[in-house]
Amino acid sequence: MLFHAKFAWLGGGYVGVDVFFVISGYLTTSIVFNQVKTGKFNLLRFYQKRAARLLPALILMFVGTAIFGFLFYDNRTLDNFGQQVVYGAFGAANILFAQGDNYFVSDEALTPLIHLWSLGVEEQFYLVWPLVLAAIAWLNVELILGFALVLFTTSLTMSAAAVETLPIQAYFYTHYRAFEMLVGAMVALGLRSAWMRFKPSLKFKELLSWVGLALIVVPMVLFDNTTSFPGFNALYPCVGTALLICCGEQTRLAKVLSLKPLIFIGLISYPLYLYHQPLISYCHFFGLELPPLQLFLVVAAISFPLAWATYRYVETPIRGLARQPQGRGLGRLLKAALASLCGLALMGLLFAKSNGLEQRFTLLNPYALEISESMSPSFYQFFKQGLRVAPADSGKVLFVGDSVLQQYVYPISQALDIEPGEVDTVTRGGCVLLKEVELIDRYQTESGISCDRLRQQLYQSEKQYDYIFISQSWISYEADLLNAPVKAGSPGYTLNRWSSFIDETVEHFQPLAQNLVIIGGHPIVEGTSQLQPTLFSNPEAYAVKLGDLEVVNDNHLAAAREFFTRWQDRDRVAVIAPEEIWASAQSQLHDGNWSFFENGLHISQASTDYVVQRLQKIPEFFRLTQN
Repeated sequence: MLFHAKFAWLGGGYVGVDVFFVISGYLTTSIVFNQVKTGKFNLLRFYQKRAARLLPALILMFVGTAIFGFLFYDNRTLDNFGQQVVYGAFGAANILFAQGDNYFVSDEALTPLIHLWSLGVEEQFYLVWPLVLAAIAWLNVELILGFALVLFTTSLTMSAAAVETLPIQAYFYTHYRAFEMLVGAMVALGLRSAWMRFKPSLKFKELLSWVGLALIVVPMVLFDNTTSFPGFNALYPCVGTALLICCGEQTRLAKVLSLKPLIFIGLISYPLYLYHQPLISYCHFFGLELPPLQLFLVVAAISFPLAWATYRYVETPIRGLARQPQGRGLGRLLKAALASLCGLALMGLLFAKSNGLEQRFTLLNPYALEISESMSPSFYQFFKQGLRVAPADSGKVLFVGDSVLQQYVYPISQALDIEPGEVDTVTRGGCVLLKEVELIDRYQTESGISCDRLRQQLYQSEKQYDYIFISQSWISYEADLLNAPVKAGSPGYTLNRWSSFIDETVEHFQPLAQNLVIIGGHPIVEGTSQLQPTLFSNPEAYAVKLGDLEVVNDNHLAAAREFFTRWQDRDRVAVIAPEEIWASAQSQLHDGNWSFFENGLHISQASTDYVVQRLQKIPEFFRLTQN
């Protein structure tokens, strides 16, 4: 919770989930192994108890977040939320987020369920691990620890390799995380018993317990979002947790951890885990940019009572049912829970397949529908992403870039008096198409379009054009650009790392274009989150919030203007600065009725006429139209 509140001194607070994985592996393996040894293990009963432990509180959280989403989310956000519900309901949230969400840079306001990735990892692991335990025990009980060690080594090796080439997948996928739960499993299976036979002194246990705590706490302070993780770095908190378990209950540290307030937190920890992340998300959604301490206190003040109520009135009664020998009441409850979960998944599917249930606005708030239509991007009304190049030797215009380039395709075409059918595009969101770039493609699965494939096809083409426009989000892709990573402590390097790639791209396209145009630094606008359509939107409140729109990256825009001038004097190359549209004294960010920005980085359909007029007043663009 402290980490999610973004305390600066806790950059590695994410290792808390690794501590949880080890404890989970230890407890679950202890229970299953003891039952296997005594011949009392029942796989169906095990899964019933797991479901009874996990599903009721999870369903409550889903219901609460779904109500919030229905009331407050715009179409696109509710669409994305629906996907999160579908995957989360089936224990596969980690698989969804592995397709493109960077855990450290994802938009908290729009990802209330991102924390379910760790629950997905746990559920997937325990679909398999009890079966493995039971199967090997049936053959030879003595083989289990050795087999667990082999699995641990395999998973750790895979994770260490993946953090360098597939960092997002390495963070989320179960096979890259299994070694952490296997640390706990190995403690349960053999290390602790061997340790107890060793009978170390209490002083030695005291020392190791503090070493274990240090291995957990120090990474929380020293690690951050640039640390390669999990891989070998995850061993620090995992080994630390294992040491704390092995040192038993007699140490001073164990007695501190056994204090009633900490035990209480442990008792309500599961619903506390479920509720706190959506609450943090909603604080960001409503623009409550609180300092970390205030954010933590606000979220804690709400989530602790909710978690206690869930523990007291939901989890405790259900655990009572789970302890009954016949389990009839539990069986009926689980059937109802599974039916509810399937219903929620169908609801999520409806959200995802109906453009965020756009009918909400049609039926309940037509003004919100008007907002939604005005703030929608113009690109997808006239074009499609991917490779869209007409078969010919020459054409009028080609646009190359990511979603930040896409937003200007239609306005620029209009300003040049070129019809959409005469426009070629090689574009995709989250895709850098500069020549020679090596990029981690975070959105290929989501879009179905390979960025590497697009780049290859683009530079194989020899089609001639009157105009070629190139742009992208120049301040993004920090962790994804493999052959020009951001250098720590070098703020100016964020732009300079693109230099060689732009040079290569310009050299390639100069022979193919009468006019090659680079679109420079893009403004970031604050205040758009408060303008998104909800069931409570109304003209008066919307008009007031329009006045809060503000360009907030003036320093970057100034640096970008200086950076891109180096290509300005090259033969048949022009540079257009979007700041001349949005950051000049004569510009505006809305027309009094609608916002010109869909979100902080992308312009809306309502801006089209304004952008066309402003483009025609930019000297560089005016010269293009005269060529």
